[in-house]
Amino acid sequence: MRHPDFHVSYIFDVYLITLKPGIDMSKHLGSVERLYSRCTRQGQTFRGIIQKYNFSGIQAYAAHFNDTDISQLEVHDDIEAIEPDQIAGPASLVTQSEASYALDQISHRAPRFTGQYVYDNSAGFEMYAYVVDSGIYRNHIEFEGRVSFGHNAVPKVDPEDRTGHGTHVAGIIGSRTYGVAKKCNLIAVKVLHRGETQNTLLLNGIIWAATDILNKRRQPRAVINVSITGGYSRLINKITDRAFERGITIAQTRSPGSADGAITVAATDWTRERCSWSNWGININLFAPGSRIRSTTIGNVRMVEERTGTSQASAYVAGLVIYFKRQHRLPNARSTMTYIMGTATHGVIKSNKASANLIAYNGSGR
Repeated sequence: MRHPDFHVSYIFDVYLITLKPGIDMSKHLGSVERLYSRCTRQGQTFRGIIQKYNFSGIQAYAAHFNDTDISQLEVHDDIEAIEPDQIAGPASLVTQSEASYALDQISHRAPRFTGQYVYDNSAGFEMYAYVVDSGIYRNHIEFEGRVSFGHNAVPKVDPEDRTGHGTHVAGIIGSRTYGVAKKCNLIAVKVLHRGETQNTLLLNGIIWAATDILNKRRQPRAVINVSITGGYSRLINKITDRAFERGITIAQTRSPGSADGAITVAATDWTRERCSWSNWGININLFAPGSRIRSTTIGNVRMVEERTGTSQASAYVAGLVIYFKRQHRLPNARSTMTYIMGTATHGVIKSNKASANLIAYNGSGR
C-alpha cells in the first residue's frame, strides 16, 4: 500500500522485538534484563524493557537499548524479528467547507446527490466499535450516552480527546446525525497524544481492544477502527492477521495495509474520484468518502466540524461493519470482509491506481 504524503520517523534506540513461537518469555526477558543491568552499570541511560505484548500466542516486547546490545539480540536464538519503533499519526486534515454527500453516497449505487441517507433502522444496535485513536468526547449530545472509556495506552496523560480526531472518527461510525451505525456502542481506546503516537503504544491499544473482544465473545458484534497512518510494521501486521484468524474485524488506513487480516480503506471525494492524497495500491480493499466530511468534535456538546482524510474513509467502513453485523449476523472477520466487499459498488472509482475498484455501499437497494 502507498500513502503519498507520509514519511516514516523512527524513534532512536527503541525497538519492537518479536519472539519465536513457543519461547518462554519470562526466561528470555531474564537474560535481556541482564543486558540492561550491564548498560546501567556502565552509566548509559537506557530504559530496558518498556512494554510486553502477548496476544493469542504472539509474544513480543518493546525495549530501549544501545546499538551494541541490539546487535547481540539480532542473533539471539529466541528472536524472530526486530524492528525500530516509529512515529504514527492521524490520517486527516481539518477543513472549513461544508459537505453532506458521504452518507448519501454509501447508501446509493448511482453517483448522483439525493441528500438522503437510506438505512436499516437497526443501525448497529447492541454492536460495539472500538475506536483506537485520540479518545472520544463522551458528553457530546450526538452520542446519546453510548460512549464508554475502554483503555488509555498513553502514560501520564488523561484519557480525554484533546485534538478532536477520535471524536470526529467516532461520530462517523456512530453518532445520531452523522453516523453510519447510529445506535452502536462506542469504546474509546486512546493511543494518540498531541496528534501522534508510537507503534509501541498503538500495539498496546490494538491488543487491548482485541483481547477485550475475545474475552467478551464479541467477534460477531464488534469492530476495531484504526484511523492512524504510519510506516510498515511487521509486528503490527502479525497481530492484525492473528486477530483476523480469531474472528476480529479491523478497519484501518495504515501500514497494516499490507496485512491480509484488515479491511484497508482508501478515500474518495464527492465525485467518486480517488483523493490525490489518499493511500492506494494492491492492498486496498475498497474506497469510502474521505473528503470534506462533517462530524462531531470537541469544544462543546453540540460542536461539529469538517475534516478530510483516510481516517474518515476508514470510519465509514467501520460503521458499515457493525451495521451489517447487526443486519446479517456475520459471525467472524472472514464472513464480514466477504460481505463488505461483495456488497460494494464496482467499477465507479476514477483514478483508482491499481487499488480494488470498489466503493462501500450499505445495501439499501437504492
